[in-house]
Amino acid sequence: MDGLPHTFVHVAPDGERVPYSTADNALIARAQHTGAPCVRINDVQLPTTGTLCFEVRFGAHAKSRHMPGGSPTGICQVNIDNENTRVVEERGGAAAVGAAAHYQPPPRPLAADRLAAAASPRGGRRPAGRRVPQFERGDRVEYLSRTLGGWEPCMVGRVHTDGSLRLESEHGELVKEYAAPDLCRKQVAYSG
Repeated sequence: MDGLPHTFVHVAPDGERVPYSTADNALIARAQHTGAPCVRINDVQLPTTGTLCFEVRFGAHAKSRHMPGGSPTGICQVNIDNENTRVVEERGGAAAVGAAAHYQPPPRPLAADRLAAAASPRGGRRPAGRRVPQFERGDRVEYLSRTLGGWEPCMVGRVHTDGSLRLESEHGELVKEYAAPDLCRKQVAYSG
């Protein structure tokens, strides 16, 4: 490799750049360097709904059912189970110095559109039998942060119409605007 550190981030639907762990960065950089079409990265264990399995795809293989035209950066992350796809950006190495991509995800659908999709026979994103935790404004929760590598205490500031959560610190500062409820668990005692 070129001797410069290679770090990668995936672009969340809200535009947030979410960095990969050191171990995943090493896997991605090694696969990219060897010209592999894809690489499996470490699984993410969810508290209530099981495990998420991902792979990162490169070049002509950096596409999926949800991104058939390919990633604008030439790298994407794909959920192996449902093919949900996110653009991946490189933040280091000789190839990325001065040339970091600035991908902006398309705007989120209006809340009414998301509700209509969820109400349609095939629109709901969860397979039958998967229980989604229910939260209310003011609930003290912990959020599984991939960025920080663990559970972060926070409070539900708002439950969006699509079921996602606005998470805030106990002082009202934004932690995450659109948090998936299945990445949250209720807290017994808040230690914020």
